[in-house]
This record gives sequence, structure tokens and C-alpha cells, in this order.
Amino acid sequence: MNPETFGQFFDPAAANHTLSDVLSVIASWDDLTPARRTLYVHSVNKVMHIQAVSAPPRHGPARFTCEGLNATLWLRAPTTFGVKSNQAFSNLISACRAVLTRMGLHDAKVPLTPAWQQLAERLPTRERKIGLTGFMQFCSANMIEPQDVTAESLDGFERWSWFVDHVMAS
Repeated sequence: MNPETFGQFFDPAAANHTLSDVLSVIASWDDLTPARRTLYVHSVNKVMHIQAVSAPPRHGPARFTCEGLNATLWLRAPTTFGVKSNQAFSNLISACRAVLTRMGLHDAKVPLTPAWQQLAERLPTRERKIGLTGFMQFCSANMIEPQDVTAESLDGFERWSWFVDHVMAS
């Protein structure tokens, strides 16, 4: 990656990142090989399609953000989205994560929202903090505040955790 073009031509503070916006940004990255550019374009198109047809109405229009993608990609098994295998899904996620990171929209260390941070500070032992950090980060990344946690939130975290533990780790 060319450090001079990192984040160039893109405003990470923009509220919505449409498919057209993201594809324009990818087209501006002149340091990509044709194969890498094709992979990024294909992956972004695929996840935006998945989001457009799968997102619950409460999530609004398809957005190429961590929150927007997390709200749909972890809802069901990858095969239900037409992705042939867990490895293909892993590759799809990795490519989108690379695009999000390069656009300045993804950080592997998800900061906790203030409400989750307050709860984390009140946990009495180090073991509890370690045990709950992943769930608090998942909720923070998906804009789920403590008072809004539901059985659906727990199911989403379980699917996400399984995927991270079994697919991303392999």
C-alpha cells in the first residue's frame, strides 16, 4: 500500500458509504494489482448485495461500514447467503476488512461505547473483564447499548464468536 494514498479521496467521517462511493475509492487506489482490485470490487459487491437483501428493515439502507455489515453478515450461516464455504466467507470478510481498514473505517481494537466502558470498569475481577470484553466490543461495534441487549444480540455474538474461533483462526 502506498502510504501517500492511504485514505486519500475518501472522507471517513461521512455518515453513509454507498456502493458507488466505495467502488470509486477502490478505483482510485493505483497501487493495487488488477487481481487485488478485482477481489476487492467483487467482495464489496457481494456483501452489499447480501446486506441489501438480508438486512432487517430497522437497519435502514445498505451501508459499507463495520456496523452495517456486522448487522447482517453474522445473522445466518454463510451458505444461506450463497457463499459456498466457510473459507470463501472468510476470504470475503478479509477482503472487506482490508477495504474498510484502508478507508480508515475499521480498527481491530473496537473501542467500547461509554455505557459499556462504565460497566467494564465496574467488573470486580480481571477474569470477568477478559471474559466479557469480546461481548462488549461486539455490542459496541454493532451499536447495541447494555439496556438494548436481547436474546438476538446473544445469538449474533455466538455466531460471530464461532466464526472467529473456527474459521478465522484456521
